[in-house]
Amino acid sequence: MESNLLLLLLIGHFIGDYYLQNDQMAQNKKDSLLHQLGHGVIFLVLYLILLYPLGGQDLLVIVAVVTLLHMLLDLSKYGVGKLMAGKRHGKIIRHLRKWDESGVIYLVDQGLHVLILIIVAGSYGMSNGSLNQWILPFVTWQIDTMVLRYGLAVLIILKPVNITFRELFSRNKPSGEVTFMKDLSVGKKIGYMERLMVLIFLILNQYTAIGLVFTAKSVTRYNRIAEEPAFAEYYLLGTLFSILATLLVYLVVIYF
Repeated sequence: MESNLLLLLLIGHFIGDYYLQNDQMAQNKKDSLLHQLGHGVIFLVLYLILLYPLGGQDLLVIVAVVTLLHMLLDLSKYGVGKLMAGKRHGKIIRHLRKWDESGVIYLVDQGLHVLILIIVAGSYGMSNGSLNQWILPFVTWQIDTMVLRYGLAVLIILKPVNITFRELFSRNKPSGEVTFMKDLSVGKKIGYMERLMVLIFLILNQYTAIGLVFTAKSVTRYNRIAEEPAFAEYYLLGTLFSILATLLVYLVVIYF
């Protein structure tokens, strides 16, 4: 498998699906084929920027293939969404709605996107040489695989982890809790910083320091944790998910 190509494809995927797409754009995709097309164009341009400087006409084929397959998967999800939004109430529809509410469809969708990129990179690596440099008009840059790994890991543990937690555990949020936009913004920033610090400590083999991060975080919420059991459970769920996600990203993206 061509690892540099896979890393670049994954970087493109997470930038395009998470950082160049906000909640409003994601909602528009569910309602409009035009927005689906616009999302596909964003991916086409993004993959061209990342892969074209590597040289070789065959990479343009890869850009076209991964963009087309991404759009086909999104269109399939669009079709499933329309099916669930309809007036039918069959057994399959009930299961689809249940899977959507629990985040299963979200996980399957993202898993298929990543699987396609792995297959494409593996197929390319079987018949082509290693991709080690970007060839630009006035300069040639050597590709450092570890830099790509670190960059991908950081991209994943920030916004994608937040959205994944929301998709999987939004139903577990304490009922009746009023959360202001300012609180959400601060909470996201805290989550970003805690996962970045955990990742850095893992890279530096400073495992005991990880506990200090979550101790400091818990001190600020001590009163609510002590007085509100529902909030304490939700807080613990989010904290454990944050740790687990960062550990998995470290093991899969950097360690292996």
